[in-house]
Amino acid sequence: MKEQVHQDSDGYITMPLPIKCEPSKHNNLNSMAMNRFKLLQKKFTNPTFKEHYYAFMKDIISQGDAELVPESEVENPKSWYVPHFGVYHPKKPDKIRVVFDGSAKVVGMCLKDHLLLGPDQLNSLIGILLRFRKEHVGLACDISHMFHQFRVVDRHRDFLRFLWFDSQGDIVVHRMKVHLFGATSSPACATFGLRALCNMGLNENDSAKHFIKKDVYVDDGLTSVPDSEAAKAMVHGAIAICKEGNLQLHKISSNSADFLQALSESERNLQEIQLLKPDITSQPLERTLGLIWSLKTDNFQFSSDLKAGPSTRRGVLSTIASIYDPLGYLSPFILQGKNILQDMCKMSAAWDSPLNDEILTWWKDWKSSLPDLSTVNISRCYKPANFGAIKTAEIHHICDASTSGYGSVSYLRLVNASDQVYCSLLMSKARVAPLKPTTIPRLELQAAVTAAQTAKLIKLKLDMEVSEVFWTDSQIVLGYLKNTSKKFHVYVTNRIQQIRELTDVEGWFYIPTSINPADHASRGLTVR
Repeated sequence: MKEQVHQDSDGYITMPLPIKCEPSKHNNLNSMAMNRFKLLQKKFTNPTFKEHYYAFMKDIISQGDAELVPESEVENPKSWYVPHFGVYHPKKPDKIRVVFDGSAKVVGMCLKDHLLLGPDQLNSLIGILLRFRKEHVGLACDISHMFHQFRVVDRHRDFLRFLWFDSQGDIVVHRMKVHLFGATSSPACATFGLRALCNMGLNENDSAKHFIKKDVYVDDGLTSVPDSEAAKAMVHGAIAICKEGNLQLHKISSNSADFLQALSESERNLQEIQLLKPDITSQPLERTLGLIWSLKTDNFQFSSDLKAGPSTRRGVLSTIASIYDPLGYLSPFILQGKNILQDMCKMSAAWDSPLNDEILTWWKDWKSSLPDLSTVNISRCYKPANFGAIKTAEIHHICDASTSGYGSVSYLRLVNASDQVYCSLLMSKARVAPLKPTTIPRLELQAAVTAAQTAKLIKLKLDMEVSEVFWTDSQIVLGYLKNTSKKFHVYVTNRIQQIRELTDVEGWFYIPTSINPADHASRGLTVR
């Protein structure tokens, strides 16, 4: 890929498919693709579905994402036909996306089997969200039709053939010129191509390059900058870099009205500039990598519009899993739901059997808190407005355990030049205690391991100079860590070694249970 990626005469980043090996013959037209296409035609009896599908296919052909295969090349034995189907986003019923089924098999083979997945090119989602809270001006944006902006070299396009109609309504053979929605290699290739574009470009805007390389997750960008001027410089640089490769950066959102006013209507979400005016009472909400961001108040919010599943083990799992909380802001509440699920596992409850009376009461109480999720607000920025220059920054990692669970919570403590102190919740983790009975000291030790692992993740991803302090309310854990002579059981020894490798033992201190905030991560809380 590194040797063959290049920019073609039209400006598109072009690269080969990461093929494991090229079989000598693999034409699957008669065996599978035609049958799947006939099944698709039956769905066109729905006029709305047909209209949306035809419009999508017309767009990709007219935009040059796909091309008609010349008749002289149709019989090429070295080709692969990929069936396709349409999907709707639950919240966008009027917009269809055609997905190419790279997993469709014939004689035990599919396109996915021939393609390498590639290394994980995606930036850490948690890292992006942690850095998104660093500065006062938050930015969110989207790269339009990202997969379709990276082309495939000519010799590999016959692996991406598909059936569609010509202008007369006859079934003819087309092939994609770009990477597919549905190919196993597409996410890695698109991210690789985006970073290659940064390295090829003439634009020397370092902040824009850093944003594209470090703060873009697939096609969604998320970052924060100190002020609107820095935002303008970075975004205009990023737009210029993207244009060099025929990419469009659009749907730009921000909590800064000054910054949004500097953008064209094609670059921003059209209504947000009006909604940010002081006399408007409604709050524009932006979904940023799954989190709900209120632009007017600059807070993270949570949706209470969750469909609670049936009162069965399957329904409990479905409801708990539907709460999206990557940084653990709701972990004490989710822990209680996991405790219910664990009790059902202890009783070996069937997936679709009704809950017994005791667990049903517990489950209804927990479920009644779901509407309260809309009342939770987390300030996006770690520091308040006009806080000024930061003199010192510390991260305090606090851990705790109980018979119900164990966990850790991390806070960022900032001190400015006037010695004012401000603390913000960074992230937390809460885990249910294992089914196998375990002593409290061992659970406390496992909580300390969780704190150490979280500290490593935050320090790696936050991109901020900070000192670290660790707290536990277990004197036994502190004794374990500071004892260098006595030998312990293997369970204890392994975890002590892990904590020592990840942290400085001298940075561990005692906190009384009565003021330990991690107590909530080990026992749980209602939303209120």
